[in-house]
Amino acid sequence: MVFVTHSISEAIFLVDRIVMMGTRSGCVKEMVDPQLAHPRKRTDADFIALERHLKHLVRAEVQKLGVQ
Repeated sequence: MVFVTHSISEAIFLVDRIVMMGTRSGCVKEMVDPQLAHPRKRTDADFIALERHLKHLVRAEVQKLGVQ
């Protein structure tokens, strides 16, 4: 099953594999398998650390486009 979302926290909360897409069409930036037990808590330190990592990846891709 494939679940598509633009919400990083929703992806971490729901899925067992996250595929971060790059700015180029069809380009995979990184694949992440969250090693977090279910049920996941959004306040868990590991959840927050993974969310920060993924947001950093998104910011890096946006900067490639020259967007502030």
